Order: sequence, then structure tokens, then C-alpha cells
Amino acid sequence: MSNINHGEETLFFNRKTVRAQKLPKHSEPRRFRTWEYLIFGLFASGLALSAQESAGDAPLGGSWVSRLSGAYIHQGKSDVDAGGDFRVNSFISRASIGYRPDYSKEVSFSVGYKRDEYDFGGVSGISAAQPWDNIDTLGIAAPTRWAFGNGWSMLAIPMLRVMAEEGADWGDSVSGGSVAGVSYRLSDRLTIGPGFGLLTQIEDSVSVFPVIIVDWKITDRLSLETGRGLGASQGPGLLLSYEVNPSWSLLAGGRLERLRFRLSRQGPVPNGVGEDRGAPLSIGARYNWKRRGAVTFFAGVDVAGELRVESASGRELTSSDYDPAPFLGFSANLRF
Repeated sequence: MSNINHGEETLFFNRKTVRAQKLPKHSEPRRFRTWEYLIFGLFASGLALSAQESAGDAPLGGSWVSRLSGAYIHQGKSDVDAGGDFRVNSFISRASIGYRPDYSKEVSFSVGYKRDEYDFGGVSGISAAQPWDNIDTLGIAAPTRWAFGNGWSMLAIPMLRVMAEEGADWGDSVSGGSVAGVSYRLSDRLTIGPGFGLLTQIEDSVSVFPVIIVDWKITDRLSLETGRGLGASQGPGLLLSYEVNPSWSLLAGGRLERLRFRLSRQGPVPNGVGEDRGAPLSIGARYNWKRRGAVTFFAGVDVAGELRVESASGRELTSSDYDPAPFLGFSANLRF
């Protein structure tokens, strides 16, 4: 059991009960921090470049292109500042199909699923309360990229997703929005473009933010881009890639993640909201199998991590930073 003070509010909770005393009559809504807007902006940039990258692959066997991908990530034990510790195992899969009249145009539809299995330990703080267990994320998107000639391209990515703990109400776990923008190919080595995004969050403000897309081939072998980073994670970031030979590439990247999800109806905070945010930094190696697919192995550390628990209406109950967490994993994708 934990006792966490927030001014006039004292919260006691365990896995079976939540009892609040001296709750303030009015609570001021939480304002977004500057770096939170950066998260959304990079997320949109990653989605945009992801669509751009997929459109750059030559069609295999016609104008219809299908893709399958999957990944496993193990995040090791990390101590929570408020007490206790936790670790996470993540399983990710995605499938998509797209119609491509030529290499510069594509309309596609994708479905993705992710399961994050949290394991909390300790006898104090947020970990002792076992705030949540397994989180399921189901998302759909319809990325569209269309080139108009003279170096200009348009991107539009409507999306919808559900993020919920087992036992949560999926109807109250929906978020979504859209990203739109244009990019211009300045040269054979540099593509850049502006845009904007609008995304909703569970029991939080709708965010409207700018988007920047960068794809820079620094040398014949070295490139820097905004994208999904290493693995098949949902987070956005920067990826530096060095091509050793046509089959192997060395990678270094960093990204920002913000996972916000609905909590179970039977948990310590019924129908509440959980959040896990951080900045994973990683290195890895990728093996490309002709043009049919690739396998990536990676390892790194998640820094600037924070866990947060909010009420069903989005009012913060408790939050705590956690120590840098090591992680490792692999991903694979197949095109056909």
C-alpha cells in the first residue's frame, strides 16, 4: 500500500480499493509541456516518413504491394523513484496492403497490434500498487502518398487506435486523428517538407502540431532521417544509418514514446488512465534479404522515463520518474 501526498489530496490505493481523502473541489486541467508537443510532432513525422519509405520500394509482382512485420522487445528491470521497480515485454505485429500505380504514388491500409506485458515489483510506491498489467493496442491507418511532379508530393494519414488494459472498456479507449503535409525533393540527397497533425488523447487535450519531414543522404553510405527508429516500435525518432554493404547496415537512433491507455474496470483506479513515457536510445544492425524483407537486431537504454496514473476524468493521481532501463530485441519485415 502506498501513501502519496499531493497538497490537500492524500491517495491510498492497492489492487482492490482506491480511497481518496480531502479531494479538492476543483482541479486545474493539466497543460501540455513543450516537449510533449515535440513528441506529437515527431510521431507525425515518423508516420509520414514511414509512408514515404514504403512508397519508395519498387513494386514486386504488380501494382499491389503487401507487407508483414513483427518484433519482440524486452525492457529490463528499472527502479522507480517513488519505490519499487518494473520490467516490460512487448510483442508487435503489423500488416498492410497498398495499391501503387507507380513508385511515387500509393494508397494503402494497415492494421497493427501491440501487447505490452508489465511486471511490477516492490513493497512501496507506485509499483507496490500494481497500477496495471497487460496493455493491448490495436490501430488502423490509411496512409496515402501522391507525387505531382516537379519534386512535390502530398501525404495524408488518417488513423484510429484503441489502447487499453485487459478488462478496460474499449469504447472509452479510442483515440485518433490525421496527419497531412507536403514534401519537396530539393536534390537527389535531400527531401524536406512541412505539414500539420491533429491527434486526440484519452482524457486529455486534442493536440494540433507542426510536422517536419527530413530524409538526408549525407554520403553514398551514410543517411539521416526522421522515422520509426529501430525495430517496429510505435515511437518516432531519428535514425542514422551506415551501409556496410548491400546486405548489412549499422544503425543508431533515438525516439520519443508516449503510451497513454485506459485502465481496467477492476483495477486499483477503475476506468482510470495510465501513461508510460520515455526516450529510447539504441544501436543495431540490419540484414536486408534482397528486396523481399529485412531482419534487425538492436539494444539500447530508455531514458527520461516516467509513469503516471490518472483518474477516469484525466486528473493526475500520482506520477514518478524511473531509472534508465536497458532493452534489447529484434524485428523482421517481409514484402510481397
